[in-house]
Amino acid sequence: MFDLATQGHKDDTLTFEDLVITKGTYEKGTNDEIEEFIYRLLDVTDDEILTRSDLETILVMMFDHIFHLKGSRPESSSHCYMVETFLNAAIFSKDHEGCNDKSMSFEDFKCWCTLVPSVKNILSNLLAPPDPGRSGSQVPKLVHSENIDPNILLLRDEYAWHIGTALSHEELDEWKLLYHSSLNGLSFNKFLGNIS
Repeated sequence: MFDLATQGHKDDTLTFEDLVITKGTYEKGTNDEIEEFIYRLLDVTDDEILTRSDLETILVMMFDHIFHLKGSRPESSSHCYMVETFLNAAIFSKDHEGCNDKSMSFEDFKCWCTLVPSVKNILSNLLAPPDPGRSGSQVPKLVHSENIDPNILLLRDEYAWHIGTALSHEELDEWKLLYHSSLNGLSFNKFLGNIS
């Protein structure tokens, strides 16, 4: 992020002009400009080749941040499953000389953003002031009876967060839905039918 904000001049300083340009592009730019910025941001090795490994690093950090804010971290197996699920939705079609693995092109990235809008949502809010309730970071409060074993719920926090990016702020404040049909006869499918 720092290297992108400094326009890559590599002197370890961030000028006011750099900050204004970055915030202007990142927050007020066109959709393509914002996506281009996020695409470059995902290249954690800064080699201009966006690999599966780069994406995995970002996703792990993202999930750690989101679920740490909520106060309950997903179990490691669940965490790995979500990272793999998001990675498997990505396409890596770009060939590079001297590199065995394909990388993600900008067009591949835009398709991935369409499939997993929750990733774009949180990454497009990184320069906003810190706020656990800001768009992209908020995990819906899933309401259910206290005497229910959380292991029988079909919708885990990770899924709720991902689906929550499609809900309005009001709906995210308290997501009153029962997602296991044995609780009161309502099903998660019925809920999805109502919001789609």
